[in-house]
Formats: sequence, structure tokens, C-alpha cells
Amino acid sequence: MTQNREAQRALRQTVTVLDPDGKPVGRTYPRRAKGLVKKCRAEYASDDTIRLYADCPMYDDTEEHTMEINENIIQKENMESAAAAPAEQTNYIYLEPREWRVNPDTANQTKFERFFMETPFGGEMQEVLSLGTWSYDWCEITSRNLPLAKGVRYNFVFWLNGGENDRFNEHCELHVIFTDRPEDVSYKDWERRSVYKLNRCYMKPLKKYKGWELYSIPFKADGEFTQLRFVAQYAPMALLRADRLEAYSELKDITDEYEGLRPQRHNIVFEDGWPTDKFYATRVLAAKAQNGGEQGGPDEARCGTSPFAGLIDMDDIAERIADNIDIDDIAEQIADSIDTDEIVKRILKSVKE
Repeated sequence: MTQNREAQRALRQTVTVLDPDGKPVGRTYPRRAKGLVKKCRAEYASDDTIRLYADCPMYDDTEEHTMEINENIIQKENMESAAAAPAEQTNYIYLEPREWRVNPDTANQTKFERFFMETPFGGEMQEVLSLGTWSYDWCEITSRNLPLAKGVRYNFVFWLNGGENDRFNEHCELHVIFTDRPEDVSYKDWERRSVYKLNRCYMKPLKKYKGWELYSIPFKADGEFTQLRFVAQYAPMALLRADRLEAYSELKDITDEYEGLRPQRHNIVFEDGWPTDKFYATRVLAAKAQNGGEQGGPDEARCGTSPFAGLIDMDDIAERIADNIDIDDIAEQIADSIDTDEIVKRILKSVKE
């Protein structure tokens, strides 16, 4: 935009040059135009236009000079187009575990660990970020403020594991915050944040591999700096650095064969990815499948709302509770436990005092 304004300013600061027949042949500087008129080689057609005389010996030189000015203006316009082009391109940001820290605002609640483990890609040791608990703790980790180019498209790439529970009440999110501050963010910046839900199929992963899901989250930078945050509540999540996307072009998905029957996705806190004492434990689902029960399929159990919601009739529950409660009996028990004579005595005593 700055270069476009400079080009327009350059145009306003030049004078249009016409040939003797009144045909535009280019532009020149006001000082040069004034000199041509003073030397009787041209005349002013308007405040910002001159017409060359037919016998002007400087005609060719003037045309050559004005062509040079035109080329400079065109070059500036091309520079503006080149500056705008990167905004339409996609740049990639990759998770770097050592660059993340606990958000100071949630430090008293956040459970955060950084440790090495074997990756699912051939047993290579790699550093992993672990965030969150199964309880109400609101846990956040944050990147530094990244000096990303405003208006340019970026994709944040990472591998994710966990972040879901079997109660369907967890938070597993990525927050993208734009700010003009180099160190922190203001409350106003935070209110304008972009929220990406990474659970319950809100965002579709590019790959699923042995319990891990590959995400590439798109956004357009809208400030001098960009801060990224991961948020977890009611379910721990783990994050792993991803390589360039082309590195996984030949990687075939390896998914959970029972994912259509489980209410939560794989989590590395369990030995085989899921608790062993639940109805969706692997051994339970395997035995059910062996006996001719339901097989795994599309990931429907953990996407959207709880699959058990339709099995619960709240009116029926209320009726059953009412059938087992004797209101008259409860009233009698309360009355028997209250000594009205003693209450009257205390009131009279208090009044007298």
C-alpha cells in the first residue's frame, strides 16, 4: 500500500506532455516542463499539461525522458504487486517444544511437562509437550510473540494426541492472538482471539497415525505480532513437532479399528491408549467383536454430542425419584425434629433482653 501511494504521488508530481497534434507522449517533471515553456519549445495546455511545438528540437529528448519516468512509475506499481503477492501464499510454522512456556495468567492451575519419548515414526526419540489433567484445571501454554507479516497466510503444523474424555465436557483448543505488543497481549487483543477446537471432529486432521493426528491450522496474521496458545481442561493432551507436510505424503493412516465405538480418542497416558476398566477398553470391544457384536467403523462415537444422550429420559428419572419419595413422611420427620416451644421461649427471651 505504501508503494502504491508513492507511485500515485509520483504521478501527481509530473506534467503530461502532448505532441503538436495534442496526443499524449509521456510525462515529465514540472521543472523541466517550465524550462521547455520558457525556452519557447512548448506551451501550457493546462496547469499540469504542456503541448510541444512542432519545431521543438528537444522533442525526441523529452519523449525519451518522459518514457523513463513512466518506466519508473510502472516499476513502483510492480513492486507493490510483488509486495502483495506473499499475502496469497501460505507460510508454515512448526511446533518447537523448547519455545513454549506456561501462560503466567494460569500458572497456578496449569500442569505442563516436557519430556522425551519414542515417536510413533520408527522409534525415534523426540521431545513432547504434555498439557492438562482429567479435572477442572484450566491449563494454558503459550508461544513467544512471533513477528509475523501482517496480512500474510500461515499454517501452524503439529501432531496431537489425546485431549478428549468420555464425559464430552473437555476443552482442547488452539488460540491465535494478534497484538502490536512485542512481549505480551492486552485484554482487548485476547478478546479478539481466534479459537480452533481440536476435539470432537471440529477440525479435520490431515493424517491419523497410531493414535496421533496431524493438524495444519490456517490463519492470516492481523497484527505486528502473533501469539499461539494451547488450552486444555478435563483431559490431558500431548503435542509433537511435525516435519514438513511433504514428508508425510507416503505415510498411510493407521487408525483405531474400534474408533467408531469409543467416546474418546487415543491418549498416551494409558498403556494401550485407553483405560482398561471401561466399556470401551480394547479387550472388551475385541471380545464383543469376537462374539458377533458391533464392529468399529466411522468415528461417530466421539464426534458431536454424547451418543448416550438419547438413552436418557429425564422425565422418567424424575418420576422414579418422585415414586420413591414420601413428601408427607418427610414433613412429619421435620416437624418432629423441631421443638416449637423451645423456639418460642428463645424469641421471648430475646425480646425481653
